Amino acid sequence: MKKFIVITLLFSGFFLLNGEKALAGCYERGETVIDNDHNGIDSSDNRYIGTWQYQTGGRSFRGDHRFAPIQDKNISYTWYFGRCDQYNATLYVYLWDSSFTNPKAEYVMTNDQFKNSSFFINQQNAPGGWSKVGTSAYKGVNSVSVQQPFPSEIRTGGTGADGAKLIYHK
Repeated sequence: MKKFIVITLLFSGFFLLNGEKALAGCYERGETVIDNDHNGIDSSDNRYIGTWQYQTGGRSFRGDHRFAPIQDKNISYTWYFGRCDQYNATLYVYLWDSSFTNPKAEYVMTNDQFKNSSFFINQQNAPGGWSKVGTSAYKGVNSVSVQQPFPSEIRTGGTGADGAKLIYHK
């Protein structure tokens, strides 16, 4: 009997983990927060292109963040959210490290149909903590990327990636 229970639990867990993510925040004014290393460093919840340094300390969300220096021209950092098809989303990002100096960091919100909304934010002048980036023009946002499209405009420092939060609404 114990074997049956253990096998059943393992089997059930396999199907739960291989399906779509369930979003606890998928309701009117609900929110979903993904950290730069959500579910572990280099987990499937986050992907990146380029040299993103893992850094700890300071006022980072949950104690750590990722940083791409200005020398890296082709960079992007992506947070993967689960599906929340019936709602639009407003994006907030956590910016509270002095090395985040990108004056024109581009954030792209994308859904399953590859429709996207793009916004720019000055990471250097953003207030410490959560900063509102923009609201998607499309429902069902399931990923958010930050990019460094204009590295020549950054004099020192670079682009930061820390926490990302979606707040859902009709």
